[in-house]
Amino acid sequence: MTHHMIKRAILFAIALATVLSLHVGGSVAPSQAGGCAVQHTVTYGDTLYRLSIRYGVSISLLQEMNGLWGSTLIYVGQKLCVRPGGQEGPVPQPQPTGTRYIVQPGDSLFLIARRYGIDPYVLARVNNIVNINRIYVGQVLIIPDFTIQAQ
Repeated sequence: MTHHMIKRAILFAIALATVLSLHVGGSVAPSQAGGCAVQHTVTYGDTLYRLSIRYGVSISLLQEMNGLWGSTLIYVGQKLCVRPGGQEGPVPQPQPTGTRYIVQPGDSLFLIARRYGIDPYVLARVNNIVNINRIYVGQVLIIPDFTIQAQ
């Protein structure tokens, strides 16, 4: 085989593996508890970790319910089962607690975090900020209590 043919075979194998992982990962495998009670359509910034916190289920359960087999790869538009059937009650929506702060001209997430003595990445996570370099004047931020940072 020539170098060119080997290169094409490798690229084909990678493309095939990608397509298969997206197809397999996108299928919803109803849990053994009786189907899927709540589905979530993945949007920009979603991760299995964030979804596990939002819906109060473990990452491993999300993987199992959705046939992800240990993968954490999800994509925008994918429909995931986030709450197994048979679970009663409303889906928990955790609300951050702490001090409210209104972003002022000249503020950055790092400056605000330093002012309050907290980690800027914790501040971003609590406020669902995907790009830590993008905050705007007038934006209301929650400065988390110490108990939130310790989790």
